[in-house]
Amino acid sequence: MGLFGGQRGANGGKRRGGTTIIAQGASVQGDLILEGNLHIDGELVGTIQSQGDVSVGASGSFEGDIKAHRMVVSGLARGRIDCESLEIVEKGKVLGEVASRSFVIEPGGQFVGESRASDVESVHALAYQADAAAGADTVERTGEPESDEAVVAENAGAVGRGD
Repeated sequence: MGLFGGQRGANGGKRRGGTTIIAQGASVQGDLILEGNLHIDGELVGTIQSQGDVSVGASGSFEGDIKAHRMVVSGLARGRIDCESLEIVEKGKVLGEVASRSFVIEPGGQFVGESRASDVESVHALAYQADAAAGADTVERTGEPESDEAVVAENAGAVGRGD
């Protein structure tokens, strides 16, 4: 799949650090802060902060919070995931909350939880397009998301009117 080969950092140079591997049969609990990549074939419970990529192999499991550049899940990941790109491959499972710019679930992959785009500008643009497609006469966006209470009240009014 080429997850680790030839990756470049934000400054155009190679990312620093090597690849840390948690081998099958190993169990790690705690916090990891990495400059490089991480591959999990064993079990890891805790918090991960990586400037590189993280992969959970078919025999691997992760539980906790993670912030990484890119994540590929072939095994099990449970918790909060914040990354630029998340890919759940065949037989991979993600349970929890995901914030990502790119989110791919391949056939056979599973996701149970909540996901949101980490790119707020894209979310506003999509909301504008949805409003326009719904036939709204005037669409005005202030750049600030509506409060939950305002959305609930608006939806309740629409249901009461039979919209």
